Amino acid sequence: RAGKPKGVEKASLPIYSIGPRPIYEPVESTKPGRSFELEIYSDHIDLSGETILMRKATAQMKIFQVLLDQFYVDLKSGLEPEHYQPLNVDKIADVLNEGKDSDNKDLEAARRAVNRLQENLETNVKKKIGLPIDRMDIVQTVNLSDESTTDHGYRLNPFTIILRPLKTAKK
Repeated sequence: RAGKPKGVEKASLPIYSIGPRPIYEPVESTKPGRSFELEIYSDHIDLSGETILMRKATAQMKIFQVLLDQFYVDLKSGLEPEHYQPLNVDKIADVLNEGKDSDNKDLEAARRAVNRLQENLETNVKKKIGLPIDRMDIVQTVNLSDESTTDHGYRLNPFTIILRPLKTAKK
């Protein structure tokens, strides 16, 4: 028996049709040591030298910017990562609505835009860089529910991201 293969974090479990099944030891999550060093430009966001979000994804860039602004406020306040404030969908809809009729906000469109942002970041990191990443490693969904409401908030994940200073666009 050769033991566990080196470099394989998670492998599919074999299916056995007869006989006793081998003892399965779950693999530890890679999240505790996982981090993403983001470089923030005025027109795009890079990770490891690869662009993972561009200005042409206008709604997603606006959402990222408002989450980034809140991240900076929490960072300056010296909060512990678990106390970083998530923004609810209403606040994100305000940003996407750009000060227009506040009674006519489309909260579902804002929620979908955040979900697309999470999915696109995950997909781009996997395809372009090949790093292991989960959907909420950069933009985290936080449960804001109480007894009377069921709601979620969103924030840049203070446990996994490292930010580089804002830079001007590459020329």
